Amino acid sequence: PAPTRNNPGLAISQDTEYSNVKFDKIPALRPVFDKAGTITAANSSKISDGAAACVLMSAEAAERLGVQPLARILTMSDSAGEPIKFPIAPVRAMQLCLENLGITIEDLQRVEVNEAFAVVAVACQQMMNIPDEIYNPNGGAISL
Repeated sequence: PAPTRNNPGLAISQDTEYSNVKFDKIPALRPVFDKAGTITAANSSKISDGAAACVLMSAEAAERLGVQPLARILTMSDSAGEPIKFPIAPVRAMQLCLENLGITIEDLQRVEVNEAFAVVAVACQQMMNIPDEIYNPNGGAISL
């Protein structure tokens, strides 16, 4: 539970936003970027959605502080392109990471794509041929 900025006495212990969905209104939602587009408030996350924190440090710092690492970063990459093609930008970054490590999707046990627009997660899975069984097993940004 965490107090909110405007109400320090209030503790939030569970996300309740998912219960506010009005499924009957989804078909009537208008696209947000282009009149002929497909991105609506129903298939993208809210500005107020979630938060996360990650503490990164060297192995030496972890040892000095007596901290047990939970993971290691083996490689990283980024990618960008034309704004209209934003849904597929992560695909190139993923390909570069696999190339850097000399592995393929088949070598992975789990793949997480945490993205605010459903189309990005779908495009990544399709273009990278990621099996359903290992893809976002706990849900992604939108499902959370």
